[in-house]
Amino acid sequence: MSVFGKYLSKMKLRQYCGYGYHDLQRYREEHGQIMQEQTEEKQKADLDFAEELKQKREAGEITEAQYQTLMPTPVLAAELP
Repeated sequence: MSVFGKYLSKMKLRQYCGYGYHDLQRYREEHGQIMQEQTEEKQKADLDFAEELKQKREAGEITEAQYQTLMPTPVLAAELP
């Protein structure tokens, strides 16, 4: 019953007023491209920030601990062996 209650509470929001229970595919088609673009932009921003941090670490402006703390998790995980 709680799942149905959550569904009803979300569907009352203005952003979902044109959608019903069977409109999931249409929603994904309409918003899939937007979400993909946002994901790509975030990945690019993370890589740019990671490059900036690498330059600061090499220049001695930040310590290794600060570098590892500030580095975005996906980029840091890719660097680990």
